[in-house]
Amino acid sequence: MVSDAGLIVCFVYINLFCLIYQELLSFILFLSSSHMEPVPANQPTILHTHISKPATDPTQDPSSVYYLHPSDSASVKLVLVVFDGTCISDWKRSMIISLDAKNKMSFVDGSLPQPPDGSLDEGAWKRCNNMVIGWLISSLERHIAKSIMYFKTANAVWNDLECRYGNPSSSQIYRLQEQLLNTSQESNMSVAEYFTKVKSLWNEIGDLKPLLLCTCNPTTNFIKIQ
Repeated sequence: MVSDAGLIVCFVYINLFCLIYQELLSFILFLSSSHMEPVPANQPTILHTHISKPATDPTQDPSSVYYLHPSDSASVKLVLVVFDGTCISDWKRSMIISLDAKNKMSFVDGSLPQPPDGSLDEGAWKRCNNMVIGWLISSLERHIAKSIMYFKTANAVWNDLECRYGNPSSSQIYRLQEQLLNTSQESNMSVAEYFTKVKSLWNEIGDLKPLLLCTCNPTTNFIKIQ
């Protein structure tokens, strides 16, 4: 049997151990708090996490000239009627609309030159340039496509076609004028259809042979009065 004196001694030792443990815990908490910046009571704690943002890839930005849609293919025809060597103005206008809609007109008109070798945009430029060349080839008759097959840039293809077919000849203008003169409203043709046919011929003639505006003083004064 344990005596009363022994129970008292054990009780004293237990209380002493609890006091030492509480003081040691308080000391540890004090050391930990001394290395932290104090946070005001009314300010929430904010965890700052650094998130690295990936570099912007121009080929994935729809607003970039280097962007190509997954459905884009070099064998796709951008215009309904392929160019056969005649009526280049109609074909040219259709191609400009299609290329501008795809944000690729800068590859054709030369406003976006080839980047230097080793630059970040070199690969994207070459890929888009070859895509535009494929679109141009797909919109040409076979014999014309073969003549521009080995051009390196879309701008060179465009300039070659413009140089060969862009300058109207007298025979082209005469052929259109004769076709316009012989155009008549057939029995199965409505007034709107007849007007559309005449207007298309007139627009083509006007594109090949624009009207000359007189800039002499009497004419200028007359226009100002009107």
